[in-house]
Amino acid sequence: MTRRVTPAGFILALLLFLFLPFAAASCDVPADSSTAAGTIEMSLTGADLIASRERLDTTGGLALTPAQQSRATAGFHMTTVVQILAILAAAAMVVGAATALARTVRVRAVAALVAAGGAIVVLAVTEYLTVERLTELAEYVLLLGTYLPQVEGKDLDGRIGEVVHIGLGFWLAVALLVLIIAVNVVVLVGSRRRSPAGLS
Repeated sequence: MTRRVTPAGFILALLLFLFLPFAAASCDVPADSSTAAGTIEMSLTGADLIASRERLDTTGGLALTPAQQSRATAGFHMTTVVQILAILAAAAMVVGAATALARTVRVRAVAALVAAGGAIVVLAVTEYLTVERLTELAEYVLLLGTYLPQVEGKDLDGRIGEVVHIGLGFWLAVALLVLIIAVNVVVLVGSRRRSPAGLS
């Protein structure tokens, strides 16, 4: 169990964190007589946070040219703290996968518990800071009116519905880490009831 299932769980949690949406923000502007409905959205995976890679996606009446897209994205970045925390979260899961190398059941289980617990804490803090930063996206979107003909002169304050989402990647990774903790607690309790000969 601790040699195979636990490392596989950590690796899967890492993949979920890296490649599924970790957090996202979207702003919708409804259509009017002169402009089609449009959306501005930023979705971030764990890999995006680690690489400090942000991309603002736009559609409909708010669609941007490549040059405008570059300018818009350049104006919004996650903090260095978020990047460091994302790296630490990934590192904790890698360490968790490496616990299979420990010689005894107890050491493997305890190490997995520490790694999983640490990863959950770091993921939670990373998510909080990421969502906090994404809530600023609405204010940033209002600035687009200074150079986008599509929205210039319009009252966006009363028309933009801003929604910040905690991504599926966060929930699934945390759920899997909690499951790893539960499994290893059971293994650890069971190992204490066995003879020393059965602990290797």
